Amino acid sequence: MQRSLQTLKVSTPSISGRSETFHRTKNGSIALKGRQLPQNRTHTCARPLDRCAVITCAASQQPSLTLRQRWRSAQHDVDQKARELRERFMALPPVAAAIHFLHSVQRFLDPYVRRYQEIRENIGAWWEVREERYREFIGDETKRKWQWQRRNEEELKFWTGIVQAIVGILVTILWETITPVSFVIAVLPPLWVAWALHGNLFKSPIFYTLVAMCFLKFPIGYPIRWI
Repeated sequence: MQRSLQTLKVSTPSISGRSETFHRTKNGSIALKGRQLPQNRTHTCARPLDRCAVITCAASQQPSLTLRQRWRSAQHDVDQKARELRERFMALPPVAAAIHFLHSVQRFLDPYVRRYQEIRENIGAWWEVREERYREFIGDETKRKWQWQRRNEEELKFWTGIVQAIVGILVTILWETITPVSFVIAVLPPLWVAWALHGNLFKSPIFYTLVAMCFLKFPIGYPIRWI
């Protein structure tokens, strides 16, 4: 016996947790008593309503995605589209022919490329060894020079002063020998050189050589010529 309006009571997940009453109309649609069924709820029956002993209705709500999940989904879609475009591009006949040609050339050039890399590595290793030896040599020479200066710097200054004094004495004697008997020409230039080199006339060997030579250049009792 068919009825125009059938009513059943089922338990559906709701916020309040209570049972809700549904009824079927003549056109076969299911409606909640007093209001329509929400769109985000789906109610299914395994068999027609008049033959069902127990009908289970499930309601589900689609959760909203977070901003991070949406961003990851968009990235996944973009990567998938790029992969598809790359596969389509690689499947084109001209591109496939070019790739095949490049593979053939690469197989032909591989031995020469490997040989070039070996030669380059050997040259690089040889140069690194020479560079390391040069650094060691420079370091040893710098250390040796520093040690020599630290130990013999005073001795070097002493012998340098001796050589300079000998050269100054010889040049002064030669100057007094070739110049005429004139105070301005024979005496003033050596005095200026002695002051310029040593800063103090009493520390200059040129001054003492000049004083000794003046007794020969200008004898006592003879008039002095200034010019």
